[in-house]
Amino acid sequence: MLNKFIKTIHKKYSKLISFIFFLSYLFLIFFIAISLFLIIPNFFNYEKKAEIIKNNIFDKYNLEVKKFEKINFRSLPVPSLEIKNVELKLRNNSTKLKVKNLVIKLNLLSIYNYKNFKMNKIILNDIESTLTASSVSPAIKGLLTQKNKISLNNLNFFIVDEGKLLFNIKNINFINFGLNKNKITGEIFNKNFNAYILNEFKNIKLEILNSGISANIEITSNQNKNFEGELKTKILNNKLKFNFDYKKEKLNIINLYFRSKYLSLNGDSLVKLNPFLEIKSNINIEELNNKIFKIINFNEILKSRNLIKKLNIESQFFYKSKKFNNHFVDKISLKTDLAYGRINYSKEFFISESFFKCNGNINLMDEIPLLFFNCKIQVDKSQKFFRNFLSKIEGKYENLSLNAIGNYSAQNNKINFKKISINENYVASKEDLKFFKETFERIFLDKELINIFEKKNIKDFILEVN
Repeated sequence: MLNKFIKTIHKKYSKLISFIFFLSYLFLIFFIAISLFLIIPNFFNYEKKAEIIKNNIFDKYNLEVKKFEKINFRSLPVPSLEIKNVELKLRNNSTKLKVKNLVIKLNLLSIYNYKNFKMNKIILNDIESTLTASSVSPAIKGLLTQKNKISLNNLNFFIVDEGKLLFNIKNINFINFGLNKNKITGEIFNKNFNAYILNEFKNIKLEILNSGISANIEITSNQNKNFEGELKTKILNNKLKFNFDYKKEKLNIINLYFRSKYLSLNGDSLVKLNPFLEIKSNINIEELNNKIFKIINFNEILKSRNLIKKLNIESQFFYKSKKFNNHFVDKISLKTDLAYGRINYSKEFFISESFFKCNGNINLMDEIPLLFFNCKIQVDKSQKFFRNFLSKIEGKYENLSLNAIGNYSAQNNKINFKKISINENYVASKEDLKFFKETFERIFLDKELINIFEKKNIKDFILEVN
């Protein structure tokens, strides 16, 4: 019965069964052919084709292959070439990249035909580059403005000056195709960040994760390596915005505006990147709350000595008290010059119409930095300062001319007076200087330096030393 059933099926469906067996053989032959097509290239010597590969990388990606260790063929998951320990150089740029692994995704027709060699995309894995401050921008632009498909994985920039590390940007990942097209991730100052490049690099959005810092950059003009634009950034509840103009390694910051809970200012700056980093600023302070000095941590600033030593900054600050606020400081003009970790300063200010002038310096590279000061005060009896602070000792001075020389340690919160003189008839003795020191520290420095801005404390000090 079973044999009869099988014969009936074979008679009716013999052609179909034959066709199925034919297809199975055809698939087997096709599978073997494809496998051989992908396996045989593993035995080729690709070092002989190195010049063709190098020329194509240069033509399509502006990357010059200076040297490499080995080239291997990989069949899966897609045909590709893998180049080990590659040193690359950007065209028209001194930037060099050390790449542990460079993967070239091949066009299938290129596997055997190197006269028509074509790359679909390249992937650079585990990349390191050492840059100076002036070469950061050209390097980033050269890598991120590629027209052909490229993927960068674990790119690490080390920013140096005179062989010493300033800071680094680590674990940068970037891809210019697919779902995450033009998204950048990485780490800077031990914080992870995300960045998005939109509208062909006309708009860049940056967010430093878990820090409250975000920025939006609009590029309005980009010609011949010069560009203009606007930056808006938010740091926690603080807002900063300015226009910028970058030409010939000079960054001109215009219409700068900063606003926070304790400080509001505007101004402009010029930043030179070459031959070394140099900054010149003019800042106008609109609003100033004395509480800002509570959040300034001098010891934290000193932890960045290596960076501070590399900065060259000249700044001018101006402040004029508004008519109806409660500040007894009328106006301030402060000039500072930071170079090689040393700050020279000159400050002129008016308190209740009376003129004060201080100058001095501080070397932040010292183990215990000391702020040296030489201050002069001119007070006329007719001025508001006399009425506010000296009215209870009226008759002792018609006019007051005071000079104080000494130093202050922010780390130890201690002050030392070297000389104090009043008018032409008094110079403080050693015992008096010690008394002034102890009184000043007790009234102003027992808790915080911010106490020096308290009107009551100034009155108490003047009355006690008189």
